[in-house]
Amino acid sequence: MNKDLVGRHVWRQTQTQGTIENFVSEDFNILNPREHRHNVYDGYYRMEFPLYQWLIAGLGKIFGSSIWLSRWVTQIIGLMSILGMFFFLKTFLSVKIAQIGAWCFAWSPSLFYFGINPLPDNLALCFGLWGLAYSFSFYKTKSGRHMCWSALFIALSTAVKLPFIILYAVPLFLVFHETLKRQWEVVSYYFIHVLFFTLPLVWYNWVIPSWDKAGIVSGGELSGDNLEKTWNNFARNIWGVFPEVILNFGSLIFFFIGIWIILRKRLYQSTMGQSMLFLFVILSAYFFYTLNMIGGHHEYYLFIFYPLVFSLVALGVQWMLEKQVLSKRLALALLILLPVFNLLRSNNSWDTENPSVPKELLTKKEWFRSLTPKDELCLVGSDVSQYIYFYYLDKRGYAFGNDSIPPENLKKFVKQGVKYLYSDSRKVENAAYMKPYLDSLLYEEGRFKVFKIKSPEEFIFEE
Repeated sequence: MNKDLVGRHVWRQTQTQGTIENFVSEDFNILNPREHRHNVYDGYYRMEFPLYQWLIAGLGKIFGSSIWLSRWVTQIIGLMSILGMFFFLKTFLSVKIAQIGAWCFAWSPSLFYFGINPLPDNLALCFGLWGLAYSFSFYKTKSGRHMCWSALFIALSTAVKLPFIILYAVPLFLVFHETLKRQWEVVSYYFIHVLFFTLPLVWYNWVIPSWDKAGIVSGGELSGDNLEKTWNNFARNIWGVFPEVILNFGSLIFFFIGIWIILRKRLYQSTMGQSMLFLFVILSAYFFYTLNMIGGHHEYYLFIFYPLVFSLVALGVQWMLEKQVLSKRLALALLILLPVFNLLRSNNSWDTENPSVPKELLTKKEWFRSLTPKDELCLVGSDVSQYIYFYYLDKRGYAFGNDSIPPENLKKFVKQGVKYLYSDSRKVENAAYMKPYLDSLLYEEGRFKVFKIKSPEEFIFEE
């Protein structure tokens, strides 16, 4: 829990932790989430509603901001997600099977890894599971209190991560079903969802117009020009990511038996089954729309599939435990082995000897941070993520990647007050367009060099 951010897809984690730290040190206004880089949006990062980052930052103001705090808060959220999965499954299965289903969910390698890393998707998943649990509970009990909780949790889930708006498929289908039965009093309860939907509606109506480069609003990178890439990503996710990372190899047989049970017993004909089928159709469209953004390592984009996936797993477990002794023993063996399969997949995810970041930044983070004044703007690269280096250096300024900086951008950065260059790119340092701006080499460590950049007064800039 004390380890710094290393491992699979660390860039998203460093971006999130950076926003948390900026809430603590710069501006605690939840409407003004900031990131370390100032390349776009003037340093503001208004994408998802930053409730997750803001809550951790609030605790950080009390206890001090640290990766330890972020991990423990996220771990608690993960445990609440497991409990939410249990209550969700309990709305249509026995308590025993719901407990076992939640156990299977707990050992999903993706949940296990990301579930202690700073990532807002964890909170969105938690809210989403509780929202679905209360949606089905309302359908069975017609309790207005359950409807209020359902509306609140699904709205918060959507606010924290926009793709979770798909979960509205379930209450929408259920209200449609009640309308067909002319249950007008029950239908009226569903207008509570409209009230709570105001939060994500207002937020996204405000911020989405600035998302000109975001894949979710620009077609998800899915086009006829990259069919080979799309097919490769599809195959990688279906044959690799899903069984190995999302599910867990030990749960695979339960999953397929669950599909067979759904078809054999025609469970899709029940109202709740039809609502989940409707959810599956929309999730499938979402999957193909975002496939090239998901790639082979953004599996947290698939968190929204968890309720559906582990419903099938739980059904498969139930069937095997109801059969002969051999089937029961096999099921119990697989359930016991789930942590082992998870360990085999996740054990190297926090390997500081072979981190997914430059090792000198990890081992000498504090030294690198002390080299230049904290408040001075820096130019940092070559970091294609534009977040990882900034997080470890704890600097603010401008990032570059792919061993290049457009000369016009460099000119703009210097005019806006960049004082230092942290670089691991000899190509950029030695470029003809860069040399006039470099004052002196201050430090060198491993692959990194730190330069002082000449002040704007030393240049005559043409407007």
